Amino acid sequence: GGGRGKDEGCAIRPPIHAFPMSATLILLVSALATGPAAGQDGPPMPPSSRAVILLHGLGRTPRSMAPLARALRADGATVLNLRYPSRRMGVEDLVREFLKPALARADLDRFDRVDVVTHSLGGILWRVHVAANGAPAHLGRVVMLAPPNQGSEVADRFRTWPLFRWALGPAFLELGTGPGALPRQLPAPEFELGVLAGRRSADPWFAWCLPSPHDGKVSVASTRVEGMADHRVLDVSHPFIMRHPEAIRLTRRFLAAGTFADEAAPSKVSGSPPRNASVGTGPISL
Repeated sequence: GGGRGKDEGCAIRPPIHAFPMSATLILLVSALATGPAAGQDGPPMPPSSRAVILLHGLGRTPRSMAPLARALRADGATVLNLRYPSRRMGVEDLVREFLKPALARADLDRFDRVDVVTHSLGGILWRVHVAANGAPAHLGRVVMLAPPNQGSEVADRFRTWPLFRWALGPAFLELGTGPGALPRQLPAPEFELGVLAGRRSADPWFAWCLPSPHDGKVSVASTRVEGMADHRVLDVSHPFIMRHPEAIRLTRRFLAAGTFADEAAPSKVSGSPPRNASVGTGPISL
């Protein structure tokens, strides 16, 4: 992203360290965390009274959210497309050391409304931030794309493998599905939330350990969370959902109307959280 203005992307820029990787490791990490990066965002534009915060997923960068950023700018929003080092530290440390300071620097009080769109791990970061620090004063609506709200069986299965522990970092290890895992300890969202899930996967590495339907990294059931206002399942895989045209259209729709339905009406949520879903009750202190 460029300078401040209509697109205030890449607000967090940690140092980049290069590590030697074998071809096999590159393939494995790419299969779990990455997909093709989208192009750079366009030139900055004048600020508006509405901001949208974008939070990418594990192993991704703000480039992966660039198609969404362009669409939201076209709707008149100032886009804050944030970067954080998703593989470097655990979720609570990422919130404390990167997300919270970045939001403070963004001076969100200058906006009349602040919406949020997240992908995968970014949704857990946002929930942890709100639980620990409270929501912005003018928080509008939130859309989460393929969030592991109940964790992911991929983290359960591969958390003890040294290759994955090294390559994907501490945050990945926290995304299990057990009752003590971080996603299961979080309080139910009290903000207006829409969730988009995927049900397509051509992933040869992880599909076998996920209950169907799933997107190759997160099951549809695990995306659901108590308190969500709407939920929709799309025929798309985990690494591509944030750039899928229908996901972008539905994101814009929910931010505008509070529903994924084409006609503004009380939305019918497509399913409830899994029966064994736990909801934390206590605040998180960061």
